[in-house]
Amino acid sequence: MALEVLEFLNQQSKFKNKVAAFDVIKRLLNFILIPVTTHKDLLLAVKSEFSDFEDGIQYFTSLNVEGLDYIITRNKKDFKHSAIEVVTAEEFINLFK
Repeated sequence: MALEVLEFLNQQSKFKNKVAAFDVIKRLLNFILIPVTTHKDLLLAVKSEFSDFEDGIQYFTSLNVEGLDYIITRNKKDFKHSAIEVVTAEEFINLFK
């Protein structure tokens, strides 16, 4: 999730001002949480209807995070039944412009 944002920013830094991109990364890391996945999350992902196991892991891990506002992914369609708002990395970055 947060890694999607960092990867997006890293790609942008190749085309734009790298110092500015890393400044944004540093600021984002002040409030982006990278949650811990539990055994229960993995079991739920295995038993879920997610076609992509990793998406299931992200989703069920996210449900345990209090105050989580977004799931950040490249494939929003994979989270069509999400109880948490789903955005792409670019959409997430644009929220702060």
